[in-house]
Amino acid sequence: PIVNAAQPTPVAQPTQPVHPMQVLGQNLLATPAPEQTEPDTSEETRHESEASSATATSPVEVASPIEGETVTPPPDSPESPATEPDQPEDASATKGQTVSALLEQLSGKSPPADADVTVAASDNGNSGSKTKEARQREQPALAALADAFADGKDDNHLQRGLEPTVRKLELPEAGLYPDMEDMGQAEWPTWMDSVSDTGRGGAIAFLPASVQSDTHCIYFVHGGGFEYGAPLEDGYDSLCSRIAAGSGLPVVCPDHPLSGESRPFKAPEIIDVLLKGFRWLLRFDPVTKERRTTAPKVIIAGDSAGAAQALSIVLRALSLDDQELVASICGLILISPWLDLSCGSHTYVSNAYAKEGHTGDIAFREHADDNRASFRGMGLTYTGSAALLKVPRNFGERSRC
Repeated sequence: PIVNAAQPTPVAQPTQPVHPMQVLGQNLLATPAPEQTEPDTSEETRHESEASSATATSPVEVASPIEGETVTPPPDSPESPATEPDQPEDASATKGQTVSALLEQLSGKSPPADADVTVAASDNGNSGSKTKEARQREQPALAALADAFADGKDDNHLQRGLEPTVRKLELPEAGLYPDMEDMGQAEWPTWMDSVSDTGRGGAIAFLPASVQSDTHCIYFVHGGGFEYGAPLEDGYDSLCSRIAAGSGLPVVCPDHPLSGESRPFKAPEIIDVLLKGFRWLLRFDPVTKERRTTAPKVIIAGDSAGAAQALSIVLRALSLDDQELVASICGLILISPWLDLSCGSHTYVSNAYAKEGHTGDIAFREHADDNRASFRGMGLTYTGSAALLKVPRNFGERSRC
């Protein structure tokens, strides 16, 4: 069983394999905030504290958020000269003091003596091992997950399959629906995948047990670097079914064309296909496949590269001033969106994977330069133009609702 260090009682294992996001969520929910005990302000304790302070080395005082006051760090905190008496005062020590002052400002109290606060000035190059040991001690399930990812066993912890209360329904591909008036506008186009040499298309609707016909829905675009993935692959069946079970709404995930691997599809054509599927959802009920009697509200969602495409759907609808599409959009949910296709963010370096502590991006563990080049290549293949990788200067004006 999964055991949290702060709560020794084992957490009940789910009936299905544990998804990485579930493990993280269980740890975040199960781990209570450290109890902040009020200091003993009795007369006897106060005199003892004053006596011990008089004999100890004068501690470094940290600027308090309250003007005119100072705060003394705990004796064994990383800023205290008692733990490192030979360390000279320098800019890094000031950085540590700033961390302590910020913690005090946010909580109103000094951090506990055993708080896991790592300060670059005093880790002597061991911050990675400290982080790894702290995670193993305080979040063993998350530590096991990080170890598995570091060993290249990513798929072993990928949850697959549907939630017990959710069923899947295949939506009709283009040409299989008799309403000629919608052909070419509201449909799920078919396409040939040259990699697998198979025909693909359509969409999968994930329907919770409580769903009713002619209801609102969620339009979810799967990720995969624009080049991989499908509604029933890579754990998206599990993710979409859990979203459906949690929201009580149908979740429709299209099997849209992919780029890369010598496929001919580029961003404009792929977004056009996604818009046709969107219109189908507005005109037809994914539960009954019959024409709707009332216009629904739709939440556009996606993860990673799919989140970028979800945003593109909204922006394309706005740019076309298509009132049928715009009036139906009631929300936009982007899960870990890949929005900077130029890959110019500093986080490729600042969040790079560190083997010593299993910190940073444990999913993409290559060197920062290699990751940046790989993702930029995917973005270039998807857009078909280096100019489209960059956000235009008037992007804010063009995308304003």
